[in-house]
Amino acid sequence: MLTPEIVFIDTSVFIAENYFASGNRIHTLMRLAEEGKINLVLSEITVQEVRKHIISSTRDAWKQFDKVCKVFRNREEIDKWRKSTNDRKEIDYYLSKLDAFVKSPNIKILDYSYCSDTAQVFTAYFNRQKPFGEGMKKDEFPDAFALAALEKYAGEIKHSIIVLSQDPDMAGYESDALSWQDCGEYVSRKLAEGHALSALDEKLSEEKTSLEEDIKNQVIDYLDDFRLYLTCLRLMDVSDHSVREVEVDLNASNYEVLRIDDECIELELHPEVAFTVDVDYVDYDYAQYDREDGVWYGTENGVYEVNGSTEIRLVLRYHYQGNDETEPELEIADLDMAALMDVIE
Repeated sequence: MLTPEIVFIDTSVFIAENYFASGNRIHTLMRLAEEGKINLVLSEITVQEVRKHIISSTRDAWKQFDKVCKVFRNREEIDKWRKSTNDRKEIDYYLSKLDAFVKSPNIKILDYSYCSDTAQVFTAYFNRQKPFGEGMKKDEFPDAFALAALEKYAGEIKHSIIVLSQDPDMAGYESDALSWQDCGEYVSRKLAEGHALSALDEKLSEEKTSLEEDIKNQVIDYLDDFRLYLTCLRLMDVSDHSVREVEVDLNASNYEVLRIDDECIELELHPEVAFTVDVDYVDYDYAQYDREDGVWYGTENGVYEVNGSTEIRLVLRYHYQGNDETEPELEIADLDMAALMDVIE
């Protein structure tokens, strides 16, 4: 019987996956470990790094929330929640998630004794080798010691280790015992093992055009909201707007599997969206306000063109357990428009 792959999760993956958000890839990796399909390993240094990031990001998020909390207090349920908690309680809650994760019997934690090769780490630092690189970044020391711990552990068990990381400095580290892989691609591949996806591929190919049309319509609905341009373009008065053009390009063969069960396959794609919106506005720069009449004189009308292109996150569900009366079908489970707002801003 083949030994399951040994997988290390870097701090950058926890951050990218928003730590322990429901249904994310951290939970999927844990489930794969529980099923005996992989063995998970973390270093104590990585655990402490994740802990530090949870504390700092929660504090930052709390400060930002408090700034706009007066607006949200119009919602009774949000105001009630706000009064029931504080940043310390929220930090404790998220740290409890980390503690439960670390205490799992399916994870091997490499303690500080595995970080004893200081010579290796400082040699890499002074020679500007990865993970330090040209900048000799001192904040990369935790990563350097975590990698040294993995090297030592790999030698001890005589087995290579897969490193899941979003950090290009770690990915540039050269090692015979460690190999770097993208977290999303790795999880997708592990979930797909033992499953024939040819029917899914065929269905995606068949429905590519209709999916693009559905995405286009949802994007148009999203962009057809004058409030986007009031806030993001800081225009004093938007008089009208029109979505002139939206184009969607979906690469249906490039997807990552998020979940597979007996009835459904959930997958993530990133269609490219290009758009142009014409925003009609009133320019008050050279106008004068008549207090007696209560009107502006000398205003000018203008048209501001908002355009751009970006990838947005699409989650599809493929219901493949059809019967004689129900054919397998694809449905859009989620379409995240946040990237469009980033372009508009």
